[in-house]
Amino acid sequence: MDRRTGELHPESVAVKTTIVGGRPPGSGRGHGSIPRGIEVLVKKASIDPDFRRTLLEQRAEAAEAIGLELTGSETTMLNTAPEDQLVMVIDSTRVPEPHRAAFMGRSSESMLAAVTAPAEHSQEE
Repeated sequence: MDRRTGELHPESVAVKTTIVGGRPPGSGRGHGSIPRGIEVLVKKASIDPDFRRTLLEQRAEAAEAIGLELTGSETTMLNTAPEDQLVMVIDSTRVPEPHRAAFMGRSSESMLAAVTAPAEHSQEE
């Protein structure tokens, strides 16, 4: 509310949702780049049971199976994450229906394209 006029300010579009609600543009700090390689592996593991086993048993080597090159920090994160934590992340990961076909394939390029593309939100997600 504007103290001088008593009028309400128009609401800003929330760009980030937190546990306490949406945050307006420019609030807080950025989180750096998203580890896209990890995102691809986790999303694929969430819908492909064979790949899930490979990821849990062979970790970074699973990336090679789909031709995905991980950064050094992604490899370290993946190799040092406790198995129960990795399982929890995989189990809580959802892949939007329009992207599922890409993650059932063997091409990391199509999977990387899917993680950077916006998904239409549906009630099935």
